Amino acid sequence: MSHHTPRGRFATLLGMLATAGTVVALAATPANAAPAPSPALEAQQSAQATVAYRQAVELTFTVSTGGTALNVRSCARLSCGVVTTIPNGTFITVDCQRAGDTVTGNLGTSAVWDRIIGSSGPIGFASDTNIRSGYDGFHPGLPRC
Repeated sequence: MSHHTPRGRFATLLGMLATAGTVVALAATPANAAPAPSPALEAQQSAQATVAYRQAVELTFTVSTGGTALNVRSCARLSCGVVTTIPNGTFITVDCQRAGDTVTGNLGTSAVWDRIIGSSGPIGFASDTNIRSGYDGFHPGLPRC
């Protein structure tokens, strides 16, 4: 019976892998390292980080329809229902953008839609062609939804 120490078995395994041409990457874990968080805790921390990130990138723009109210829809398509309207000239808060139906509005033609948020969270989507953000197309300071 062979009496290999754990270190000896490890060296033998590494030797076999090296002979087979296998690349081995090892990460040492200190004996006093904290245990990995539970999946539930990880999900909660991820959700909190997402909320903090979204709050950090909320930008305020102006509705610029040329006179009529801005239609805010349940999704980034013209076929989606209007959930509310916002008067021209109103300041709104946007937290992300996505591609949707191409729309021609007061500021041009685009397929970019902005997600408008209120004090209790997302309200809906509106075409970027009626929101004065200072950019044509996707705004570099906003994430994609």
